[in-house]
Amino acid sequence: DPMGVNFSDTFVILKKNRPRGRTKDELYQAISERISKELPGHELSPTQPIEMRFNEILEGSRADVSLRIYGPDLGKLMTYIDRSKEILSKIEGVDGAEMDALTALRKSPMLDIQLDYHKMAQLGVNLSEANGALEMAMGGLQVGNFYEVDRRFPIVLHLAEELREKTANIESLPIGLGDGGSIPLRNIATFQAKDVRLPAGSYLEWGGQFKNLEKARLRLLIIVPLTVLAILMVLFANFGSASLTLIIATSIPFAITGGILALFLRGIPFSISAAVGFIALLGIAVLNSMVLVDFIRQLLSEGRALRESVVMGAMARLRPVLMTALVAGLGFLPMALNTGVGAEVQRPLATVVIGGLITSTILTLLLLPALYMRFGLGRSRGDSVSA
Repeated sequence: DPMGVNFSDTFVILKKNRPRGRTKDELYQAISERISKELPGHELSPTQPIEMRFNEILEGSRADVSLRIYGPDLGKLMTYIDRSKEILSKIEGVDGAEMDALTALRKSPMLDIQLDYHKMAQLGVNLSEANGALEMAMGGLQVGNFYEVDRRFPIVLHLAEELREKTANIESLPIGLGDGGSIPLRNIATFQAKDVRLPAGSYLEWGGQFKNLEKARLRLLIIVPLTVLAILMVLFANFGSASLTLIIATSIPFAITGGILALFLRGIPFSISAAVGFIALLGIAVLNSMVLVDFIRQLLSEGRALRESVVMGAMARLRPVLMTALVAGLGFLPMALNTGVGAEVQRPLATVVIGGLITSTILTLLLLPALYMRFGLGRSRGDSVSA
């Protein structure tokens, strides 16, 4: 546990009946204000047990976003921390900024660059193109490694130090356009220097759970497409038909739409647990579609007409599809409504699964039979059609 003796954890167990009708956030705010009034000088950080422990283990900090400052002079570092706290507290959307002497992370005097999304849309500038150019020029882009016996050194491409120290040079960075050519960065962004100036040898960097989310998001950009590809390969191996594989695969966007809508309606931000929920949701949604399509193929193989097979298949498999969705949905319901220990991990995952099951089940029962009648006739091994 990286926490020192100057930290204290106080666990508040909430009762179900709250006469004043306060939400958890309102209750947190009221407790914080009361303690700050009666015990001035204390810094408070409302959180939940599992969330707090994960933050401490992964980052050594309880905050979702942390700013770490490195340097050789501890006295000056404390001055920078105090000044940074004042600046961060004034930023819109910051619920609270506290000083934590045990945390730290990296960079140099900061230049705040605000991209103008409206101008970017007018000029056809891709957001990833602008961010990539800035990352390469200022932070550096690793393009390879240099090996010296058993030692490895990264080769990083970035602007020369004398160029990076002048705002005018950064404003002139060329940003590629979608239809060719480039424009200077100043045409789509505004620049403001930060108030914290660090001497040579000192640097700062952003971290916390936001940093972990960014890392995990990059991994998911690889894992999720591979998962979908694996599902499509298994479907094609089972049905031997590209058309039936794609018809069943339509349950994937059906499910994802419901998951996103459920998160939006509940006001839950996207998180890694929500991403895991989407992966679990895909398997359930595809299973329901497979059950329906496989039964329709079975009826066709018995010599029934297409329309009769589709109607009978949809009616006969209504109960199994609903039962599969209900069992999974009801199983996740307590997690979706949880407000106790572990709720910050369970609620996003369960919300995604339940929301996705609702839309995927409805659309599977209504749209998938119509898609089969239009595109699935006689396209797979074992299908036959009566005259």
